[in-house]
Amino acid sequence: MLFSFAYLEALRAITENADEIIDMITVKTNGGTEVDAKSEAKKIADKIAEIQESVFNLHKQKQNHKISDAEYKAQIAKHSEQIKKYEAQQGSMQADINRAEEAKIWLDSFKNNIRTGTVMTADDCIMMRTMVEEMVIYEDRMEIHFRCGVVINQEYIS
Repeated sequence: MLFSFAYLEALRAITENADEIIDMITVKTNGGTEVDAKSEAKKIADKIAEIQESVFNLHKQKQNHKISDAEYKAQIAKHSEQIKKYEAQQGSMQADINRAEEAKIWLDSFKNNIRTGTVMTADDCIMMRTMVEEMVIYEDRMEIHFRCGVVINQEYIS
């Protein structure tokens, strides 16, 4: 009973300080990384385009008999490996961008729900569980640790 009361008090503290907590979580979650990731993804896309242009030029050189079949195959293999490497990086960055955007959308929705008093949906609960790394229970307090590094302390009320 004491645990559930403390948990409810922690949730009350979260809702009362929602703007501040959400801003901290947003900064820790994104921290500018979404913008950096988008910029880096653009650079990688540009590098892939450059490699594709080189492959096109190699193909023209081969058609005009300016390079040998062996040189053509070696260069194509080299470019293929480069493209695979860049595409893997691009996929990883896109996943990070998507996660950051999902978190931002959820945080905006959560902030709105707190302001309007709207009840959390099952999706909200799943997202909350996803964002909370652990809850540490002590004799006199509990801590809610978010994955982004934010920690909320709640003392038990006797």
